[in-house]
Amino acid sequence: MVNSNYERWRTGSTPQAYTGSPVEAVRVDGTNADDVVTWLETKGLDAANCGGAVEIGHVIADVGSWMVVTASNHVMTLDDATFSEMYEHTPPPLIGG
Repeated sequence: MVNSNYERWRTGSTPQAYTGSPVEAVRVDGTNADDVVTWLETKGLDAANCGGAVEIGHVIADVGSWMVVTASNHVMTLDDATFSEMYEHTPPPLIGG
């Protein structure tokens, strides 16, 4: 029987606020694939330029997609609409410049 606030918190039986992991992201635009690959490699991730798209393992960010890296180096790609819904963002800064 859960009978204290601590026990309810510990067992997850009451709603709690969870803070999401901070992310870094860049939009692949077809001309910046080499810069995106370099950026990923500085994070210790193996990436490749595939004709303007960026590949990392089995994850491919096509032109127009966002390459998103979490604080724990989890990588995902999102289309522009999904990225806009998930994250507040301003136009991304230029990588390396």
